[in-house]
Amino acid sequence: MARTSGAPCGRPIPFPTGLSGARNAAPCRHPVSVAARHRCGAHRAGHIELVGRLIRGKRFRRYPINHRYPIAIDGSQRFARDTLWDENLLQRTQGKEQKRHTQYFVYLLEASLAFHNGMVIPLLSEFLEYAQGDTDHNKQDCEQRAFHRLSARLKRLFPRLPILLLLDGLYANGPVMARCRQFNWQFMIVLKDKDLPSVWEEFKSLQPWQPENRLQRTWGERHQCFFWVNAIDYELIQAGRQRLSLHVVVCEESWEAVSEEGQGVTKTARHAWLSSRPLTRHNVHERCNLGARYRWGIEAGFLVEKHDVHGCTNAAMAGCQRAARATTTSTPLPWIGTP
Repeated sequence: MARTSGAPCGRPIPFPTGLSGARNAAPCRHPVSVAARHRCGAHRAGHIELVGRLIRGKRFRRYPINHRYPIAIDGSQRFARDTLWDENLLQRTQGKEQKRHTQYFVYLLEASLAFHNGMVIPLLSEFLEYAQGDTDHNKQDCEQRAFHRLSARLKRLFPRLPILLLLDGLYANGPVMARCRQFNWQFMIVLKDKDLPSVWEEFKSLQPWQPENRLQRTWGERHQCFFWVNAIDYELIQAGRQRLSLHVVVCEESWEAVSEEGQGVTKTARHAWLSSRPLTRHNVHERCNLGARYRWGIEAGFLVEKHDVHGCTNAAMAGCQRAARATTTSTPLPWIGTP
C-alpha cells in the first residue's frame, strides 16, 4: 500500500488508509508559487538587513558578553502527523504492537541572539530534511549535520561579527568545537556529567590543587560558588587529531523557596560548562550568569511559538519548508564588525 515518490530521496509515500481499510487519494502537493518564494526571500533578507543595521548602529552595545554577541542555537520539533505530505519530513515509529505506525514530523534548528536582559532576536533557521541524512545507511538528518549547515550560513552572512555561541550538551563534541575554532567563534557549551570523560577526569584531578580558581558571590537570591580549571588538553579525533585547550567551570548554587505545603525549603542546583576562553574571577560571572544561562531564552521562544503560533495546517508548513529551501539568503554583510 505504498508507492515510491519521484523525489531525490526516493522515499515511499503511503496512501492514507481510512477506517474501512480502503485507500484514499494520495497526499496532495502544495507547490509554492514563484511570487510566494520571492516574498519569503525578501522578508528573510529584510530581517537580516534590519538586524545588521541595529548591530552597526550599536543598538545592542550594552549586551555583548566579553565583547562578543551571544547567539544561542537549539532545535525544536514543530508538529507531527501520521501522513507523509512532504518527502523531506523526518520519521519515527510510534505505538506498540498492533498500534505501531510511522509518524512524520517537522524539526527545525534555529539561531537567535540571546541577550541577558531577556531579549531574543531570531536570526536563521535550518530545516532538518530526510534527504540531508545518510540515506545509504538509513540514517536521517540530525541536529549535528544541521548545525554545520546553519553555522556556514551564519558565517557567510556575518563574516566579521564577533560571536559567542551558547549551546546545550548535545554539542559538547569535537566537530562542533573544531567548527567554532575554524570560524574564530567563542563558545559556552553545557557539559553533562557523562560527556567528555577524559576532560572530567582531568578537571577533578586538578581542581583541588587550584584554590585560587574559586569565586563565591550572590546573584539575585542565589548564593553561588564557582570553581574552574583552565587549559585542559583535549584531542579532536574527528578533526584529524587536532588538540584544543578547553576550560571547564562548575557553578554550585542554593536559594530559599516555599514548598507546596507552605514550608520554607533550601533548593540547590549544579551547572557545568565548557568555555573556549580561560576563566578568571573577572569574567566568570559574565560568561556563565549573563551568557551561558541565558540560552534558555531561545527555548522560551520555542514554547511561545508552539502554543500561540502553530495553529497552521500541513499545507502551510510544507509551503514554508519549500520556500525556505528555495530562498536561502546567502548575501554576506561585510560591514558588520566589532561594535
